[in-house]
Amino acid sequence: MKLFLLCSVLAVGAMADLWYVKNPTKKDSVCAMVESKPKLSIQQGNTSFTLDIVNATVTGTCFGVVPVNDLHHANTMTVAFFPDGQFENATDDTWKLTLYFIKGENQYQLYNWTLEVHPTSKYNVSGLYQRALNSTTYSAAVLHAITCHSLPLNFEDGVQVVLGEARAVAFEDFSAPVWPKDLENDVCPADKPDKPDKPEKPKTSAVVPIIVGCFLVGLVVSVFVAYLIGRHRNRTRGYASV
Repeated sequence: MKLFLLCSVLAVGAMADLWYVKNPTKKDSVCAMVESKPKLSIQQGNTSFTLDIVNATVTGTCFGVVPVNDLHHANTMTVAFFPDGQFENATDDTWKLTLYFIKGENQYQLYNWTLEVHPTSKYNVSGLYQRALNSTTYSAAVLHAITCHSLPLNFEDGVQVVLGEARAVAFEDFSAPVWPKDLENDVCPADKPDKPDKPEKPKTSAVVPIIVGCFLVGLVVSVFVAYLIGRHRNRTRGYASV
């Protein structure tokens, strides 16, 4: 019985959260979907904590437009949650993580994110945090999914959300919040194996040149000795004839 309970707890802990946005103009259609094991961490001065994002409610849009360089079609996803998934006080307000996807001609991108937090009976923090400058964005080909072992969303001021074992897609038309078996995945750069190094040229052993050199020296010495012997014989024959 104890073993069964332990296995049940482990199974629950290993489950990922599925967030999705429905298309309001088409019945049962889903345009954006994110599945992950999300964690939020805040490191600010004496304030430091990490919590799981659970029991969230999701809203969003399938037909937004954003002025990024030029007008782009956008999907947005707002994830509202209580810290640790628990409503503890009547004054507690939900925290909100918003993801912004934009679409180009051949690919789409998770290009921006914001986080809104409010003081609660347990966490005395507040603020609206923007994506940190120069932080990594994530993209995939249209009709492909973004797939990352760890997808960090970095914010200003020491705030980070990490989507563990993440899979995300936008600008889709799924008939249900279920991953199609034939959906292709575009793996995050950090998860791609390093390119193999160029094969090194085989190193020539230092012994080989030494042996060749010794052989050549021996050959020269042999020729020189043979020359001296031949010359000596010629002289001897000359004396004998006299």
